[in-house]
Amino acid sequence: MKSIKVNADYEMVLFDNKKASKVINQSIEFLALYLEDSPLFSEKVYSKEFLTHVRKITGREPTIINRGDWENWWGELKDLPLEQTLNSKEFIIPFSSESQLITSIQEIAVSPDRNYLAKSPYGMSGQNFLSFSSKDQDKLGPFLARSRKLVVEPLYRRVKDFSHYVFSNGAQISYQNLVDKNFQYKGTIFHDLTCPDLQHLSFYEDINVEEWKIFEQELKKIVMAIRKAGGGSCFSIDSFTYLEEGRLKIRAACEVNYRKTMGLMAFLLSQKFFKELPWTLFILGKPLGRSDSFTYVQEKLRPLSGCLHLSPGDTRFEVFLIGAKSHEEGLQKFNQLQGLLPECQFSVKI
Repeated sequence: MKSIKVNADYEMVLFDNKKASKVINQSIEFLALYLEDSPLFSEKVYSKEFLTHVRKITGREPTIINRGDWENWWGELKDLPLEQTLNSKEFIIPFSSESQLITSIQEIAVSPDRNYLAKSPYGMSGQNFLSFSSKDQDKLGPFLARSRKLVVEPLYRRVKDFSHYVFSNGAQISYQNLVDKNFQYKGTIFHDLTCPDLQHLSFYEDINVEEWKIFEQELKKIVMAIRKAGGGSCFSIDSFTYLEEGRLKIRAACEVNYRKTMGLMAFLLSQKFFKELPWTLFILGKPLGRSDSFTYVQEKLRPLSGCLHLSPGDTRFEVFLIGAKSHEEGLQKFNQLQGLLPECQFSVKI
């Protein structure tokens, strides 16, 4: 059986042909140990305590190898032109009238009474962003020099982030993402795992039904465009709601990720370990930085049922999965988690 490599540095290799620090891949590769039977290709040495934990939860012995053949698991890197096209933020511009692509500062068309966000079309999600206004747009110069191109759009007053993951067979799931003030992913919530569709997002009723109908039409156009471009594999489309003139609106798409995503991880792990519960929370916290972090967290979590500690204790995040019968019970468990592990400093509210 060929091993798998969780190439979380996928975008860096795809766009810059440059591998990131091992820390990037190792920050999430352990999730595959819970989901896959194939050996994990990794140079990281995992503790005996952590591997025993994985075996107890999954019922099988985790296998890790550091030599031999492997295949990419996070992103394929097989058809580079296609994958570059679909993963570039340029792909979304035709579906947003307020987005513009610039190659020089002189091309920017901005209003003096709005703030804007500039982002590199290439690179990992939630990275290479810069906010600016018409008064200080000159600070884009160094940023543009590094990125070659920039996508510029209004800095929306984001309220809720959500995604649709589209599988190769056409099936779709919808889920809420938790994003911090720096646009960094911090978690995913399923409010009804038994029916993870748009109507079961907790904030669905906050927005007019007609707005959602328009959104669904836009979503279909984007899916069709991806398929027409040759994208036959799985992908996610990231969206968000925002407040404008006292009214909630929907941004149909801010990004396409033609690869696996953390939202998909949340779904697969939830299905595997909390399938009988409708509500799940997949959440990232700050690492503890202790030599005994894994065993320390395990001990701290003893009073809390329905919460799995997934990370090995020596990576960029502490990762948890909570299952509950309702949002109220899930919120109570999350608050208990925060009380037991204040060191994790969770940066988002549920």
